[in-house]
Amino acid sequence: MKPIVIVVPDGLAYDLERRKAMPKPSFVFRAVLDEVVKNFRDQKIILAPANFFGGDVSEQEAACKYLLKNQVESISFPTSVERYIDTRANAALLRIWLEENGMWPTPPAILVVATHHARRAVICFRKENFPIVSCCPVQYQIPKFEQIVPRLKYYRLRRLHIIYEFFATIYDFFRPANNIN
Repeated sequence: MKPIVIVVPDGLAYDLERRKAMPKPSFVFRAVLDEVVKNFRDQKIILAPANFFGGDVSEQEAACKYLLKNQVESISFPTSVERYIDTRANAALLRIWLEENGMWPTPPAILVVATHHARRAVICFRKENFPIVSCCPVQYQIPKFEQIVPRLKYYRLRRLHIIYEFFATIYDFFRPANNIN
């Protein structure tokens, strides 16, 4: 049996003039989704639940549309959580949804996620008892003129992003399972 593929969200594009999240994946998230299209299109793909960032479309909705444009089907579900959904909550909310829909436990899984976010994503999903057998960390280019939602602005500054992920990884490592607060 092929492992399932869990896609960890990595933001939405941002319109500076309108000061609003756009209904499309950020440059980081597009790189992750392009990796899915290129290497995992024939596997069961599950999009982890995520954020709206003040826009009209969530990260997983934007990802689902992006994948469909590339003839790749995925499983996702709407979220109604009003607070920020961090990586640990991505995992916890996905597990809850899978349990409620009779899809838990899952088969072995591969995480596909942006490179600097990868180590923490593996920790968070394993803390929620996902059987992660491998992780596909995806490199991305930072385009000069494309923006990402302000909450994730540090993605444009590689060193700051690495420092952020270092401390967030320590925090999530010690955070108890099923604690999505």
